[in-house]
Amino acid sequence: MSWKDRYKAAEFRGVKFFVDSHAYAGGRRVQVHEFPGSENPFAEDLGRKAREFVVEAIVVGPDYDAQRDALRDALEQPGPGTLVHPYLGTMTVQVGAVSMRETTIEGGAARFSITFEEGSAVSAAVSPDTAGLAKAAAGLSIADACSFFRKVANYAGLPAAYIGELEQDLGNLLAAAESVVKGVTDTAKAALLLPSNLTAALAGALAQIESLAASPSRAFSIYMALSAASSSRPVPPANTLDRQTQAAARAAMTSLVQQLAVAQAAILIANTPFSSAAPAPASAASPIVWSANQALAMRDAVTDALDEQMLTAPDPVYDDFRALRAAVCADVAARGANLAQAVSYTPPATLPALVIAQLLYGDATRADDVIARNAIAIRHPGFVAGGHALEVLSDS
Repeated sequence: MSWKDRYKAAEFRGVKFFVDSHAYAGGRRVQVHEFPGSENPFAEDLGRKAREFVVEAIVVGPDYDAQRDALRDALEQPGPGTLVHPYLGTMTVQVGAVSMRETTIEGGAARFSITFEEGSAVSAAVSPDTAGLAKAAAGLSIADACSFFRKVANYAGLPAAYIGELEQDLGNLLAAAESVVKGVTDTAKAALLLPSNLTAALAGALAQIESLAASPSRAFSIYMALSAASSSRPVPPANTLDRQTQAAARAAMTSLVQQLAVAQAAILIANTPFSSAAPAPASAASPIVWSANQALAMRDAVTDALDEQMLTAPDPVYDDFRALRAAVCADVAARGANLAQAVSYTPPATLPALVIAQLLYGDATRADDVIARNAIAIRHPGFVAGGHALEVLSDS
């Protein structure tokens, strides 16, 4: 069966016409995000583009004018309609732009150029990409925090001893990150004298924590520690201009590290595939199934940190953090709404974790989640002590 056998006479809403040619446009919707200090852009696939068909149609014959008016009326009716496309088959479409041309030389014919958009008689419910919106808000927060630091950082002319003290401050601020991103302190110290290099180094290093940490929960705890980080170095009296400049630089560096950390924590939440039916994929060693309690705890930790930062943030960063706070709340509410609650369960006797998982869930493979969720209480997975409460999910 050749294409000629599959060819159909074109019509729209029952009005027939000839097709001279047609064109198709489609593909994917992609949003590219670029972050300070990162060489790798993030291409976010937002789904398939709506298909568009441009049809060059002709009506011809002794009564072409009646056919012309019938086709024009069909094209101007509101709402989607059925198109029989000679090459692509029958489909539901919405009419877009239409133009018509008639000439005296080509008498007895009218040519239409018609744009048909892929459409449906029933509007499909579209779920907003709350995670993508949260990541975009976090990216803007990072960019504006770095930009503000570059504007206010004016410590390059300080004496070498004062710069050395700032290097000590920077090391103290990054202590939590050093445990995961080896050498981050030395890299940041080397970039200290040029603010643009420092912001790039810090943003890039903190972005790596999520992928380098042993688990999402470990990465999140590091971000939370950095969001409240401070230098333990005693602050000398700001009784000279140089000391005042140094104090301002120390405060600006502290704010920058804290702001970058809380924004990265928001990105981590957006990247976390909350599920009450599958383990978190980032750590095979700790395959914990997410609970509503965990999702809400992460949300509250980030929103509390954002609230703290907004007390002293400059106007652009304040506005970004306010938008980021709303985006994080919306994301957790949308993706964590159906998560199970974490509840307490006390085994009646000492049993293997496999048996407990089978009793609770009817699925022995979920023993890993029971073990990981109670790592301190369970000393040996083959002998889970009875009479002691365990944390399990409410779908038990």
